[in-house]
Amino acid sequence: MVKPRSEECFFQYARVGAKMHVEFRVVKGGMVENDRFINFMIFRPHGPPLSRLFVTEGNEDTYDIEQHGVYQICVSNPHTKFYTKVVYLFVSVYYQDEWDKFAKEEFDYMISMRNVTTTMRTVDWNVQQMTQHQVHNRHFLARDFYLIQSNKKYVDAWSLLQCVVIVGVSLFQVYFVKNLFNTKAVTPTNKPRC
Repeated sequence: MVKPRSEECFFQYARVGAKMHVEFRVVKGGMVENDRFINFMIFRPHGPPLSRLFVTEGNEDTYDIEQHGVYQICVSNPHTKFYTKVVYLFVSVYYQDEWDKFAKEEFDYMISMRNVTTTMRTVDWNVQQMTQHQVHNRHFLARDFYLIQSNKKYVDAWSLLQCVVIVGVSLFQVYFVKNLFNTKAVTPTNKPRC
């Protein structure tokens, strides 16, 4: 949750040669669809920022890590004064060099393991893609849930207001129709009327 006019930062260690996959989406915030904007930044341990995105609802990207150290991932909400925003953030670091080292050792032991290693790499890649796809779909599920919840409150409030207006108008009509047929049994001089 990112409060109005504030910034939330997270930290992730990565070594040189790694790949950092970052995905973020605003799942709740503001009263209208266009009010879901945030600023997103990734800072290197030293030097210029790795990435800066301003006034965005969400994004996903993979970065090649060129410096080892702790990377700072910040999400800020400077665009609104009143609304706290719920942001979904997913960060994963993948070390290709470790996988290559493992594959080389296996190749040294058995040349016939080449097919297995390739298959394992393909399976590993497919599992990563499926995980990212599931995470991506989870974001839409959360966003749709909050949208439906907000629409329900809006419809409930307007329905209640319309019911109150209908009851008020009905009472008003009954009162005036009753007075229309209300005749006095005596004349203004207090004599009985025929």
